[in-house]
Amino acid sequence: DSIQETAVANPGRCRVTNSSKRYLGCTFKGVVEELRNAGFANIELECQCKAKKGWLSKEGAISKISVSGQTQFDKGEWFAEEAVIRIAYYSYGSAGENSAEKELTNA
Repeated sequence: DSIQETAVANPGRCRVTNSSKRYLGCTFKGVVEELRNAGFANIELECQCKAKKGWLSKEGAISKISVSGQTQFDKGEWFAEEAVIRIAYYSYGSAGENSAEKELTNA
């Protein structure tokens, strides 16, 4: 089956571009863009603000992701277009929440 044939066979559904494990640690902005390009529109961001940055932590890195409440999923798995995608990410200081708000309103 080609990608187009598969999409026609799954109307109103979109595929995630990576597994839940692969998204963890990625920058939320890039993942939001990827998921929007895949057809998902209902993406919610949650800033997990921290006072101090850990040595392995990076600004904007995804700490949790779920699709329709499902926290474990495989690359290429199909979900409804209107599925709620919740992304929690790390931010240090107060700039993170403003960044997420700008990201959602500019899309």
